[in-house]
Amino acid sequence: MSDLMPAALLRSVELFKEQIADLPPRAEEEGPESPLEKDFFVWWHAIKHGRNAGTLGWYRSDLFPQQRVRIAGRSYRLDFAVRPDDPDDEYEARISGFTFPGIGVELDGHDFHERPKEQVASRNERDRDLQMSGWKIFHFSGSEFFADPETCVTTVLDHAEHSVKEMYRHLRHRRRELHKVL
Repeated sequence: MSDLMPAALLRSVELFKEQIADLPPRAEEEGPESPLEKDFFVWWHAIKHGRNAGTLGWYRSDLFPQQRVRIAGRSYRLDFAVRPDDPDDEYEARISGFTFPGIGVELDGHDFHERPKEQVASRNERDRDLQMSGWKIFHFSGSEFFADPETCVTTVLDHAEHSVKEMYRHLRHRRRELHKVL
C-alpha cells in the first residue's frame, strides 16, 4: 500500500470495514465470503464513496457478491459481478437493444496456489466460457491486491464506468427518439 494514499481514503476504508463487520449473519451469508473478498468489497465502496463525494463524477455501477451466472447450460459462481446500480435503467437499456457487458471479479488467495491442476483447468475453462459469452473477467491475486488495493479496484471501477456511460448514452438517444415521436 502506498504511503502517499490519501488519509481520507484510508479513513473511508476503516469506516466501511467497521460497517461490514457489523452485518447481521443473513447478510453476511449473501455477501463476500473470504477475508480477501471482504477487503475488496470494502475498498470498492470506500473508493466509490470518495469519488462520488468529489468532483470526478458519479459512479453508477455497483458490486454484487457471489453471483451465479448461467452460460450454455452451465452455472458458474463469481466472487463479484459488476452491474449498473439502477436495475430499471439496465432493464430499459436491455429491452431497447443495449446489453450491459458482463463484468466479473475473481480474487485468488493463497489457497488458490495450492489447488490441484484439475481445479486450475476447471477455472480456466470457466473463464473461457464467460469470455466467449462477452464477460470481462478481472483476476487479482491476494498479494497483488494487498500490495495496491486502490489500483486493483479502480481498474475494475473505471472499466465498469465506461460501460455504464455507454449504456446511458444509448438511453439518452433512445429517450430523445421517443420524445420526438410523442
